[in-house]
Amino acid sequence: MSTRLAEFIRRASDAGGLQTDDVLAAFLPLARRVADWHEQGLVAPPLRAAALWADDNNALGLRDGAGIAGADRRDVIAALQRPPVSGLQVVGRGRPRTPCRRTRSTSSATVSGSKCSATMTH
Repeated sequence: MSTRLAEFIRRASDAGGLQTDDVLAAFLPLARRVADWHEQGLVAPPLRAAALWADDNNALGLRDGAGIAGADRRDVIAALQRPPVSGLQVVGRGRPRTPCRRTRSTSSATVSGSKCSATMTH
C-alpha cells in the first residue's frame, strides 16, 4: 500500500517529525531512481506533490515510475550559470550622516563604528 506525500508528511509530523536518517531513508530511493534515469539519458517527470508517494517502508517514489526524454536546453542552462555582471548596483546618491573631514578636491569617509570614510571626487 502506498501513501500520498501529504499523508506521509502528516504522519511524520504527528510522530514528532523526521530525523536525519529518516529523511535519507525516504529520499535516497527516489534520488537513486532519478540517477538511473540520467544514466539512460532520461529525466524525472515533474516532481509535483500529487505524483509522489511513500511505500510501506516510507521510501519516496513516483506514481508514474517511468523517466521521460529530456530536452537539450543548454542555452537556458548557460544563461542560468552566467556570472552576474556586477555584485553592486548604485541606486542613489547620499551623504555620510557622520561629519567627515574634507580635503579640497576629494572628501574621504570611512564608516567604522562612529567614524566615517568614503572617497568622493568633486
